[in-house]
Amino acid sequence: MNLSTLVRQTLITAASTLLRLPFALRTRKPASGAMPARILVFRLCCLGDTLMMTPLLAALDAAYPEARITYAVGKWSAAGLVGNPHVDAILRLPDRPSWREWARVVGRLRRGHFDLALVPERSPLPALAITLAGIPRRVGLDSAGRGFALTDRVPIRDVRHETDLALDLARALGLAASDRHSHYRPSDAAVARIAALLAERDAPQPLIVVHPGGGANPGVTMDAKRWPPERFAGVADALREQRGGTIALVGAESDRRLVAATRAALRADALDLCGALSLDELGALCARAALYVGNDAGTTHLAEACGAPVVAIFGPTDPAQYGPTDGIGEAIWDPIACGPYVQRGDLTRLADTAAFRCIDTITVEQVLSATGRVLDRATRR
Repeated sequence: MNLSTLVRQTLITAASTLLRLPFALRTRKPASGAMPARILVFRLCCLGDTLMMTPLLAALDAAYPEARITYAVGKWSAAGLVGNPHVDAILRLPDRPSWREWARVVGRLRRGHFDLALVPERSPLPALAITLAGIPRRVGLDSAGRGFALTDRVPIRDVRHETDLALDLARALGLAASDRHSHYRPSDAAVARIAALLAERDAPQPLIVVHPGGGANPGVTMDAKRWPPERFAGVADALREQRGGTIALVGAESDRRLVAATRAALRADALDLCGALSLDELGALCARAALYVGNDAGTTHLAEACGAPVVAIFGPTDPAQYGPTDGIGEAIWDPIACGPYVQRGDLTRLADTAAFRCIDTITVEQVLSATGRVLDRATRR
């Protein structure tokens, strides 16, 4: 963590600590027996994080079937909830709000007349916003004392998966919350389009989806989360030789360079769908896949949420926090090489430096071994 980031984080923690007492004196926790009518879940970023919140949404919907559930999220990540049966409304917010925009967010939240808000965020700003919006019960994560504005503070102890942290908020309400599996249901139109596309291309089974890109979010592209394209090609060629079928290369338009490099390194032909699919259509493709191989990225979480057996390749992020949760998928990680960078906790530093490329220690052989284990588990399931 660089000096400016360290100073900023220290100041935020210090300010949160100072504000804790005055907020505690002014905050009265509402009676827990009341059934909420309007529930807000607030998490701005990112696509993968949004998908990892879907078990929380399912738990809330099961416990409060008559309540209206609204999810507040950045515009970039909102697509991960389109069609979700456990959300009644999506409140699209700026991805990186300025102070002026935060003031407008408070106004939008106030007009929602929510009586319960859940905040699976570490930043103090969302909790402060819902407090200023007058939401009476505010349940959220208390990271390093930054939950000063919450009525129900849920401490973060040790390293826990983001899904489990979100479910901890449901448990704080006394709800049953045991299903950790993310969910995304592609639309009928997306399913039909993918079926037609695969038939048109005469793509034989099994379908193996390979995503060599990702690691991009509003304001930052984290190249250190991307495994080398030629190694993805090595895995794809080996899988094609072992199992036949179709290799489908996918990615957003911004992943074009990486997908092109992967395709150029392949010995066999592949179905290049880079930039050709919407997120919904990518989900429909993954729902048909026998296997998905990709980096730690939002699209990898999408693949798992659609039921694809996943092999996720991790660099300077921790699979204990972001890895597969379905009992089939597997994360490949080098804790010795990457552990020190995870501890620094500042992902923005990964944008443009080669110093953090611990992901390069992962070999083609390791990933291939993982694909065998994942496919075996998928077959048994």
